[in-house]
Amino acid sequence: LSSPPAAPAEGARYIVGDNPDGIWANVATQIATYIDGAWEFHVPQRGSRAWVEDEVALVVWTGSAWSEISSGQAGGSLESLGINTSPDAINRLSLKSDAALFSHDDVTPGTGDMRLALNKAQTAGNVSTVYQTGFVGHAECGLTGDDDFSIRASDDGATWRTALKVDKATGFVSFPSGADLATRDNLIINATFAVNQRAFSGALLAADTFGHDRWKSGAGGASYTVNADASVTLTSGALIQPIEISVPQPTDVTFSVEDVADGPLLLTVGGVSATLQPAAGRQFIVLNDVSITNGVLEIKCAPAAAATRFRFPKLERGNVASPFIPPAPGDELARCKRYFQIIKVSLNTGAAGQTVTYAVPLQPTMARNPARTRVGAFVSSTETGTQFTGGSTNSAVSFGIFNGGTGGVGGVFHLDAEL
Repeated sequence: LSSPPAAPAEGARYIVGDNPDGIWANVATQIATYIDGAWEFHVPQRGSRAWVEDEVALVVWTGSAWSEISSGQAGGSLESLGINTSPDAINRLSLKSDAALFSHDDVTPGTGDMRLALNKAQTAGNVSTVYQTGFVGHAECGLTGDDDFSIRASDDGATWRTALKVDKATGFVSFPSGADLATRDNLIINATFAVNQRAFSGALLAADTFGHDRWKSGAGGASYTVNADASVTLTSGALIQPIEISVPQPTDVTFSVEDVADGPLLLTVGGVSATLQPAAGRQFIVLNDVSITNGVLEIKCAPAAAATRFRFPKLERGNVASPFIPPAPGDELARCKRYFQIIKVSLNTGAAGQTVTYAVPLQPTMARNPARTRVGAFVSSTETGTQFTGGSTNSAVSFGIFNGGTGGVGGVFHLDAEL
C-alpha cells in the first residue's frame, strides 16, 4: 500500500509501497505494523520474506526491492518456485546452486528413509534425469519411451543412443549399442545341468562321484535334484566342478547366479569363500585372488544351512558380471565330451578266436588320455570276451576285441578324462 488504511485492525501488517504518502511518506518499502493504535516500522534485511495474503504471493527483499517468489493456490500449494533464479512455465521448480541436499526427516521425525519418486502418465512417455553441459543433454537415465530402465547417451542433445537397458520383468541387462566385455564366456560347463550322460536321476550321490556332466560331489557326497525350471535343489553335501584355466595367478573372478532360494548358498572358488543370500533375480559377487592349482580352478557350491536352491551359475574372469546366456545344447554336449564320453561298438568278427582291432575316433578331443571301462553289452549278450589292447591318445582309442565264440562282439564303454 502507498497510503495507510483508514481503520487498520490491531496487529495488521503491510508492505509500504515505493511512493507512500501521509504518515508512511518516509518509510517506502518497509514493513508497517499497527500496534496499540500506532504504526511501527521495520526495515527489511536482504532475504527477508513475506506472505502477501490478498495477492496470494510469497515475496522476498532483494536488498533494493520486494520480488515475488511464486504464485500460490488454495491449500498452500505453489504454482512455481524459483531459488536464486526465476521459474518458467516448463521448469516450475528452478534452482541455481552449487549443491542440493535431500535428507531423511529427523525433525518430525520420519521413517529414516529418503525416496525421490518420479512419475509419468503412460508407458510411451518419459520419466528421467538428464545430464547437460551448457544446457545440451549428453546423458539420460530413466524410463524413456517404455517401462524398462535405460541409460542413453548423446553427442548433440538431439540424437540418443541406448547404452544399457534393464528388462522390467526379468531384470536382464542388455547393451543395445554393444559393450566392451572381454571376458563374457562362462567358465562353468553345463551350468543348466542339461547334459546328463551318466543318467543320474537325482537324490544321493556317493562321495567324489560325478552326477550330471562336469558336476561331482565332495568328500562327504551330496544330495541334489534338478527341477523343471533348471534350478538345482542341493539339500546336503557339495557340488564341485574342476575348471581348466590358463591365467596368471592369483586372479579375480566374478560369480553370478539366479533365484537363490530356500537358504543361503555357500560358494568357494579357488579357496576364496562367500555367501549369497536368498533373493529373486540375478546377483553377483567378485572374488579376489583365487588360487589355481596345476591349471585347475575349483568351484564348490554348498548349502550354508539345511538346503539351498539356485539356477544358471556363471563364473567369468575379471570383476564385471555379464548376462547369463544359455548355450546351445549341442555346443554344451561337445564341451562335456572333452571330459567324458560314452562309446558304443558292435562288430561281427567271424571265426572263433579271431582278434579284431577297431579304432574309434573321438570327437571332440578329450582333455587327457581317458580311463576306459566296459559297462555292458551294446547289442546282445554275445558281445563277450572283450578286452582293450593297444594305446590311446587324445584323438582316438584303439579297441582290441577277442571273440571266444562266433558272432558280434563289442559293448558300451565309458571314457573318463575328468580332472
